Amino acid sequence: MIKIEPIRVLHIVGTMNMGGQETFIMNVYRNIDKTKVQFDFVVHSDEEGYYDNEIKELGGRIYRICQIKKNPIKHMIELYKIIKHNKYKIIHRHTNSSIVVLDLIVAKISKVENIIVHSHSNSAEKNRVLHKILKYLVNLLANKKLACSNEAGKWMYGKKKFEIVPNGIDISKFVFDNIKRDKIRREEKVTNKKIIGHVGRFVPEKNHEFIIKLLYELLKKDSNVELWLIGDGNLRQYMEDKTKELKISKYVKFFGLKNNINEYLQAMDVFIFPSLYEGLGISLIEAQISGLDCLISDKIPNEAVITNNVTKKELNYIEWIEWLLNKNIKTNRNININDQRIKKYDIIDIAKKLEKIYWGDKK
Repeated sequence: MIKIEPIRVLHIVGTMNMGGQETFIMNVYRNIDKTKVQFDFVVHSDEEGYYDNEIKELGGRIYRICQIKKNPIKHMIELYKIIKHNKYKIIHRHTNSSIVVLDLIVAKISKVENIIVHSHSNSAEKNRVLHKILKYLVNLLANKKLACSNEAGKWMYGKKKFEIVPNGIDISKFVFDNIKRDKIRREEKVTNKKIIGHVGRFVPEKNHEFIIKLLYELLKKDSNVELWLIGDGNLRQYMEDKTKELKISKYVKFFGLKNNINEYLQAMDVFIFPSLYEGLGISLIEAQISGLDCLISDKIPNEAVITNNVTKKELNYIEWIEWLLNKNIKTNRNININDQRIKKYDIIDIAKKLEKIYWGDKK
């Protein structure tokens, strides 16, 4: 019997920290058949990423190259050497920006057979004219166009055909569990307070400034609340300083990165998601499967709404405060995990779908 070697797919990302697209890639990596497919990674940072050790344990390799914005020529040369030396036939470029066309050019020059682009955002470019020009080249160079949502696809590919591959998760991990809820609330010394939660990187598009100001205004009407923020990023220190400036820091917990986000979601009472733009919003999917009532901005794609527990509003402090004041803590957070809106985010099915994309017509 002939042993079939796994195809090695080169994923190109910024870093492998705990962001939405990175978590999605790791969810796929854990569930894909590694006798058929193995993942390697090109990252644009010298610092160790949150997932680096796990990647190595799963059999993946990590290559570090210069950031595009620092030195685009050096970036392209380093990427070319990695692709040629390892003879990669497939690259999977994850992005929220059409500037990745530079990587696609390198892949084409390197004679990569299958160039996959995966759009994870529905808005990012500051220069919309440049984006319009570059996305034409993205469409020209990509063999396979993927997107985490319909809006993310339209943003990157316009009217060209693309395939939606949702940001899947391990659904069973996030189903509500009262024992986990009680455990975390005991650890965090929560008594009868209403916990308002948010999970996301501290970057401008996640709109933490709105969240902090929202809490400041809410506390004028209800002091029996606490805000939990899970995530890390460049703006975290600024937001911590902002809570001190507003004298509300005792009502806020900054948790940083957590490897048991599923348990912390159980302990929350409501979830807020005021992003300025999103490709999908994987943490919102997780929050809904946890049975949480969710208040989200009107910029979130409709595909991210998978339960009847979601309210979408414009970013208006008065309306958001009114919703939070009137929202009672739910005692029954059970959901139907067989609902097709939820099932389509099952990581096992999505991993199989990507496996077929990588293998193509090969047996």
